[in-house]
Amino acid sequence: MPEMPSTLRVMLVRPPGRFMSTRFPDGPMVGPPRALLHLAAAVGDEPGVELRLVDALAEPDVVAVEAATPPFLFGLTADEVARRAAAWPAQVVGISTMAAYYRRETIEIAHAVRAALPDAFIVLGGSDPTVDAGRYLTEAPIDAVCIGEGEATFVELVQRLRDGDPWRDVAGLAWREGAAVRRSAPRALLDELDDTVPDYGLVDLDRYFALAARGWRARPTFL
Repeated sequence: MPEMPSTLRVMLVRPPGRFMSTRFPDGPMVGPPRALLHLAAAVGDEPGVELRLVDALAEPDVVAVEAATPPFLFGLTADEVARRAAAWPAQVVGISTMAAYYRRETIEIAHAVRAALPDAFIVLGGSDPTVDAGRYLTEAPIDAVCIGEGEATFVELVQRLRDGDPWRDVAGLAWREGAAVRRSAPRALLDELDDTVPDYGLVDLDRYFALAARGWRARPTFL
């Protein structure tokens, strides 16, 4: 992988999903992506870091969804996410996957981004990659997985990549070496969950209210 420059372009992505209905619980519950907004707040003040967020789940093709036979894709395609990443172009792409039913789309996005940006650093995080890191590292062309709470791990990883320093000793990571899955030391849990406030400035909140008006949200709390 080429040495990263002193200014690092980081794109955070929430994948779309495939659903049987447009109504919860069999359909999507679309609120702002809090996990990514926490990450964005944690890394956003780092010098030399430019940040963008793509919430693929919040940009469905409304006409296609309402005409589709389930299971249908709700949100941006993997190719569209990769197109946006390449148009910038992103140098680090972080994908947050909170449940196994987003796994297929997460892996598709990783393949599409790798095809569009061969030199990008692709890292996954979230509940499902945490418990099944080996599967993601086997099936997706990614560089690393953040294990557990990602805020401190991701900030340190971005710092290392920005500065061109080795990253495999950053606590809380998993990666592949040949057929083996390697892990660094575990990352300690955060003492104060409220230390990082989600950066809602990165998303268009009106989009979520518009989706809620169509019934594509279960309750009026941000998730």
